[in-house]
Amino acid sequence: MEKENHNNQPAKLGRRDVLKGLATLPVLGILGYGVWKKEKYTNLKNKELSLELDLGYEPPVLHPIPPPRDSRTIRLGIIGYGGRGEHLVRAAGFAHPSVIDEWKKGAKENKNDKRYEDYLAQEDLNVVLAGVCDVFTVRSKRAMEASANLHREGTEGKMEKPAKVYKNYKELLADPEIDAVIIATPDHWHAQMAMDAARAGKHVYVEKGMTRTVDEAFALRKTVEETGIVFQLGHQGRQTESY
Repeated sequence: MEKENHNNQPAKLGRRDVLKGLATLPVLGILGYGVWKKEKYTNLKNKELSLELDLGYEPPVLHPIPPPRDSRTIRLGIIGYGGRGEHLVRAAGFAHPSVIDEWKKGAKENKNDKRYEDYLAQEDLNVVLAGVCDVFTVRSKRAMEASANLHREGTEGKMEKPAKVYKNYKELLADPEIDAVIIATPDHWHAQMAMDAARAGKHVYVEKGMTRTVDEAFALRKTVEETGIVFQLGHQGRQTESY
């Protein structure tokens, strides 16, 4: 039961609530916290309305976020490694060695070129790129090379074990070693792949557009709610502080 203030109004979300939420999160971080915070806020608003209407109120239990296989590291799978997929994987900390070489060269030639410096300063999200699926072999190979570039040193640097390649995305989803997936395929695949991933127990980040039809949108929402996975749509512009 939520604590109430002296005016019998529901308590607002405070620092204690935030810390309590963060303490229960896997390292999916702000994505998971966003899910928890939204549900918490909805519950508070429902209670506030019930009090105003003098209705009985039973607080619902927050849906638990399924923990990853390893509480210290998230093992990512990428489905679709075209231009957008490569960009998203790079944002997760896995730039292709040739890109690192280009950035290093740029920094040597121009002191104002901060691309490599900014990349090294990028937050360590504590993830590994463990699985890759793309219909084009050349793209899968490039993703493997990026996944091995854990030390961010370029083609002359030390490489680690590369990601496993899957010919079919359902094989990737069936692998218990994968905790979460990034879906960056052509738009018409997004809804089906996201629902398949959720049913396989994988957390999902899917690029926009999320679905092609309203029916697909409702079906995807229902699947996410039923499976309890963490889901995020790639609307980066809407996720900045300016919004």
